Amino acid sequence: MNLGWPLGYLTEGMQAFRSVCIRTLINQSETQNQDEFLEIVDDVNNWVDPIKNKLIDAYSSNWTSIISLQKVALQELSAPLIPVLDGVTIMPLVGTIDTDRAKLIMENLLDGVIKHRADVVLIDITGVPVVDTMVAHHIIQAAEAVRLIGATCILVGIRPEIAQRSLTLELT
Repeated sequence: MNLGWPLGYLTEGMQAFRSVCIRTLINQSETQNQDEFLEIVDDVNNWVDPIKNKLIDAYSSNWTSIISLQKVALQELSAPLIPVLDGVTIMPLVGTIDTDRAKLIMENLLDGVIKHRADVVLIDITGVPVVDTMVAHHIIQAAEAVRLIGATCILVGIRPEIAQRSLTLELT
């Protein structure tokens, strides 16, 4: 359900509608009896609440679906493997790399090497602001995995301090 209206606008409208209905019913019945008043309020609530709940459920479901699709799209964009020449692909990495993203990078890298029949893979880490020991370890593992499936992996965009850290990791 996509009405194009904010959910708050609809629920506030339902609340205003509820108030008008109750006032109108009270004025028409001209009741002074508290039991009759409560019965009228219950009748209006029993009519308005299911409609409001259905609207909220529809919006929530739509929102969840949108978030899920955006998450998939973001994951695909967070570690793309792009063919640039016949047998040559590049994986430009931008942003922080945590353990979950490192796993995604490994999966996309290995799947992409097979899919594109790459002989050479360039992993560009120019856009990775912080390369700590964990990130360096994951990148080295990814490069080693690429080598194991028969392709050459070249890391580019490495700053000197990262090269030193990576060298230390390889020696240990």
